Amino acid sequence: MLFQVGNEGFKSFSEAWEVGVYDLVKDELRRHGFSDRLVATNTQDPGLESRLDYITRHVPQAQRAGAKPIVVNEYAPLEPSEVIRQVRRARRFGTHFMYWRGDHDQGQWESTLAQLAAIASSGVTAARRR
Repeated sequence: MLFQVGNEGFKSFSEAWEVGVYDLVKDELRRHGFSDRLVATNTQDPGLESRLDYITRHVPQAQRAGAKPIVVNEYAPLEPSEVIRQVRRARRFGTHFMYWRGDHDQGQWESTLAQLAAIASSGVTAARRR
């Protein structure tokens, strides 16, 4: 299970809020006997990104690896072929690019999912080769 502090945080955020939610999640997990979980920010603020566990971005292109794991989890509509291209780029970069269905119809959705399944079963990513 992963957590993300808010959504669209890059539009306007409070560092105190982001860090406060991070601390609250970590504390509640400990208090209730759960193992640690990763907590992300999508503020695109380098200082804040360095303080949380991973980074989420809302951009239409795969992100290069950085000091923390990076996941693109939302973006404006892309053609299915571009989604697949970005997923492959992210794998080469050692990052992640999630499929945001957007306005894809049922056929596009099923086709994209099938292509993603083929990519997922194709083997080792750049990050695991290191």
